[in-house]
Amino acid sequence: MQLEGVMADPVFQIRVLVEPLDHPAALGAAHTGIVIYADDEPIMAFQGVAVDRENGQWQAVAIDPMENTLRAFVIPGDVFGGSDKIAGGITGNEDNYEIVVFEGSAEEVLVKMLNGMEAAAFMNDQNLPYVVADIVQSSQNSNSVMRTFLEAMDIEYSDEVESVFAPGDGRILIPLEWEARINLPENFNELTPDQQNEIMQEWIEVMQEVGPKLAPNAVAEQATTDPAPEKSDADSLYYDRAPIYAPADGGGGVAPGMGFER
Repeated sequence: MQLEGVMADPVFQIRVLVEPLDHPAALGAAHTGIVIYADDEPIMAFQGVAVDRENGQWQAVAIDPMENTLRAFVIPGDVFGGSDKIAGGITGNEDNYEIVVFEGSAEEVLVKMLNGMEAAAFMNDQNLPYVVADIVQSSQNSNSVMRTFLEAMDIEYSDEVESVFAPGDGRILIPLEWEARINLPENFNELTPDQQNEIMQEWIEVMQEVGPKLAPNAVAEQATTDPAPEKSDADSLYYDRAPIYAPADGGGGVAPGMGFER
């Protein structure tokens, strides 16, 4: 991704992409993701998907939580078909629409983007099962990933977003005590250009660290090499709003303090 051209654009937005699922069994539910815009040009997409543990194939919805793992990935606008592709989301349905949840400066949006990337890498490292529907404990799916992105970016879950029928959006997949490594100093605009460049170099280092882990092919490779969870008895691995299945040996699954609802 080229930062120089992006930084020059005057209007930066973060939007929730709502994709109504075109399937009778969906009962009107939607798949949701995040798209970042620079002057109405989509430059980055954040998505949560179900990835088959056997072959690494991903899809918006899957049924078996033992065979599919929940993963987050990031797509820059200059790959995989360009900006039109990431704006079209996973389904590319004509009924897709967007909700603006944040508008700010280039620096503000860049920091939130990096915060989302950090959270994505963390979620993938948890090796979570994909749970499309759970009426008892709440689903754990792509909508959970979207909600977690907003939480990591410190963006309010607005009434308009909450009104979308997106099962799983009540589950947040980062710990309560989550702290992002990258923050925007309140006095950033008052700093000298050299001081700003030094701070931004730290941002670039974080992007270079976590970015390659979030490309779809890298996400698929991790999903196929991580161990599949086993059905577990209701023991200490079942935290509040924990997934249906957790590894019996504690090797992965949900970490203490995760899976909370706000």
